[in-house]
Amino acid sequence: MRHILLISLFILLFSGLNTGYAQLSADPEGVTASMEVNNQAETEVIITNSGDSDVPFEIKIEAIDLSEDDDNRDVPPRRDRRGGPVDDDDYRYEWRDNDENDGPEYEWIDIREFDGVRSQSQSDDEIHGPFEFGWNIPFYDEEFDRCWICSDGWASLQRSQYARNVPDLPNNDQSWFATVLWSDGDWHGNLNGAGPAYFWTNEEDMAIVTWHQYDARDNGSHADVQVIFQDNGMITIQYGDSFGEGNRFGTGEGTYGAEAGINGLGGDYPGFQFKPPNQQNDYLVEGRAIGFGPARAWLNWIVADCEEGVIEAQSEFNLTLQLNTEDMEAGYYYSIVRLLNPENDDIVLLEFPTILSIDSPIYNITGTVTDAGNDNVIDDALVTITPYDIKRGSNNDGEYEFTNLHLGEYEFLFTAPDFLPHTETVEIDDEGDYELNVELLHSECTPSERQFTMQLEPGYTHEFEFQIDNGGNGPLTYAVDRRLLGDANAEPFELRQTDEIEDLTGDDMLAGAVFAEEQFFISGGNNGNNPNKIYVLNTDMEVVNEFDQFVDDRYGMRDLAYDGELIWGAVEGTFYGFTTTGDLEIEFSVDANLEGRAIAWDPVDEVLLASDISTDIFAINRDGDVVETYRRPAELRIYGLGVWPDDPDDCYLYVFCRGPDNV
Repeated sequence: MRHILLISLFILLFSGLNTGYAQLSADPEGVTASMEVNNQAETEVIITNSGDSDVPFEIKIEAIDLSEDDDNRDVPPRRDRRGGPVDDDDYRYEWRDNDENDGPEYEWIDIREFDGVRSQSQSDDEIHGPFEFGWNIPFYDEEFDRCWICSDGWASLQRSQYARNVPDLPNNDQSWFATVLWSDGDWHGNLNGAGPAYFWTNEEDMAIVTWHQYDARDNGSHADVQVIFQDNGMITIQYGDSFGEGNRFGTGEGTYGAEAGINGLGGDYPGFQFKPPNQQNDYLVEGRAIGFGPARAWLNWIVADCEEGVIEAQSEFNLTLQLNTEDMEAGYYYSIVRLLNPENDDIVLLEFPTILSIDSPIYNITGTVTDAGNDNVIDDALVTITPYDIKRGSNNDGEYEFTNLHLGEYEFLFTAPDFLPHTETVEIDDEGDYELNVELLHSECTPSERQFTMQLEPGYTHEFEFQIDNGGNGPLTYAVDRRLLGDANAEPFELRQTDEIEDLTGDDMLAGAVFAEEQFFISGGNNGNNPNKIYVLNTDMEVVNEFDQFVDDRYGMRDLAYDGELIWGAVEGTFYGFTTTGDLEIEFSVDANLEGRAIAWDPVDEVLLASDISTDIFAINRDGDVVETYRRPAELRIYGLGVWPDDPDDCYLYVFCRGPDNV
């Protein structure tokens, strides 16, 4: 049989072009701003939906730590991760302490003399409340406007049930939901302002509960503690005077002051444990601050003016970012703004960076992009800076501009259609205005031949020679990609066609299939009757022939393989090699405990690969000798084998099986 090969030449030029299509785009592609401390500003980003359908979105902003100062607070956290026990709750709650460089600051607030403060004398093991905030605090998927206070040193956003032996946190006991806990302390009695619990709210966005200890066990020193509630969801615990000094709060003895944590709302919102019961360390001591809150509470210098929305097809949406530097330190701040799919926040629809410089030196850089061949300006160049992936395009005059960049080293990547990419590394140590002009080169690819036609007999090879000429002024980098023509150029494992072969053959016990000499060969059990069958179908899925298998069996051959000459199948450990017309050529049994339910031909080593559901995989030559044995992973049950010699990962044996993940 002759095969006519039509080979078309495809040459992929690497010129830095971005051929991907994004339905959403941002202008500008990255925000850079410079502000003084204690100021506010707004910046607008235009989001364009160039698609034909509306795009719903939700916005999440992630802060990225830029600190490289060894003097900053940077103690390893006392837990495996900040988010937990659930890795990723919808609200991305975290807890941090003031040892960490982005944790809360310790700043004790003495509310005892504040206007409107309420004091509550308490006996041992007493709960009082509610104490009204005058505003709502978000807590996971609920909101609360009050709290209850216990003399043992815990507060709850709901009326918790008192128990002398308080439980470990977090837990799913509903009576302890939304509770901030310090176990069994002694904040009761009243002497010279010590003993009562104090509550104060500004009735706008903050409420504080403070316990000043009067009665300390074991003649230990008194200890103060307070919790601060804020309307952004942040809850901060602060440990005050003498905490941990001889009063067993730090030693973990018994249950006295031995636990610190916050209970969530159960289920997907369990909460956190900051210090487990009976852990002996010096963690809970005077000067300790622990903050707990959702992502939006930890990131307060940048806020989007909306949390979700819909961008209509072929339209623009103006997103306003509010920048606030109140009480912030001088330095550089970096965040990524992401628009996510509301149904699956793993799908990022669009993202762009934001860089804020506060009372810190900055510089601006401008330039012109031109064609090195004729000095013409390039008006559609894209300039990208690393490490922040901020992008700017050139205007009609070929000009681009970056403003408010902080000092340091950047890599500028210049790309444009039909031009080669160009990279410049720039290090700026002084603030000011700088200029960076670039000329882009281009390459040309001119093949001497664009198409080859050859009649080639099976088993033969032929080499084509052609020449590539580069008439450009830059280097030509290319790759040759092998593609099949028409619909045959499909991605691996893409389902391209489904056919009802059972209806075509009238056999409800079909098992193996192989493609050979432009035809499909399918083994069938003939509805449980003898003889078993081999059905032959053409590429139009028409049954053009059938012939009997070579032994009577309930099922017949379970799998088929083709070695380029013979089709192979096995029944009860006997292997049969036969032609495409049904003539038996080879028959043998192997010296192994093997029926041959799954088989494939390995053209690399020229052996049959065969196995059963729970056996190893055996390599068998055409003489029936087992030449190699491959151990089967214990958790897999094998039902079919296939070989793809061109597998890109060089793992060309495929196993149809059942296991932890069906393959």
